[in-house]
Amino acid sequence: LSFAYAGQVIFIELQSGMENARDLMKSVYTSNTLMTTTYAAVAITCYYFIGQHALRDGEPLSTKLAKGSPILKLVNALVFLHVLVAYAVEGNFLTQGILHALGKDDAITGESKTARFTWMLTTACVTIGCYCISNLIPFFSDMMSIISAVAGIGLNFTIPILLVLKLAPPKSFRTRVFGRIFIAISVLVALAGTAASAIDIANKFTLDPPFVCARR
Repeated sequence: LSFAYAGQVIFIELQSGMENARDLMKSVYTSNTLMTTTYAAVAITCYYFIGQHALRDGEPLSTKLAKGSPILKLVNALVFLHVLVAYAVEGNFLTQGILHALGKDDAITGESKTARFTWMLTTACVTIGCYCISNLIPFFSDMMSIISAVAGIGLNFTIPILLVLKLAPPKSFRTRVFGRIFIAISVLVALAGTAASAIDIANKFTLDPPFVCARR
């Protein structure tokens, strides 16, 4: 789990389900340290062996490996694990939210066969729905980049700091100043990420038919 998922998108949901919410930061420090180390090691190693010229087209690193080679199979297996864990973790929270909105809270905590079947059915619908959406939108990856830049940074950094400064202002002047500086930085990063994703969509936009990846 530490290798495959840092959990930034669901920090609020994770914290709300903890017995002691103060322990969240221990998980944040641990997961982000491991994830940063893993990502940096992969990026540096690939850059060293593949080179700058081969990476200019923006294609995934796996496309630079020889087809059928053991290293490509290992990379694909790790990518599959990464996606599987991320979908499983986020899917559980989404399923929980859907059932709560439908008034089916008994299916979330219940142990009966009906509760388990309701949870399984909802999870299956969420998984199938996600698969269809990701294959129906031709620029899904870039669209997710825009959503991450606009919503991800705002929900995880900008808005929480704003709420802290407004509802529970820190006594330290230095902390308040740092918070305002971090808000400005997060807004700039969000704008830069949104602009970069929009430019990427414009440059790579194609009207591929649905499920073209599956047919390949």
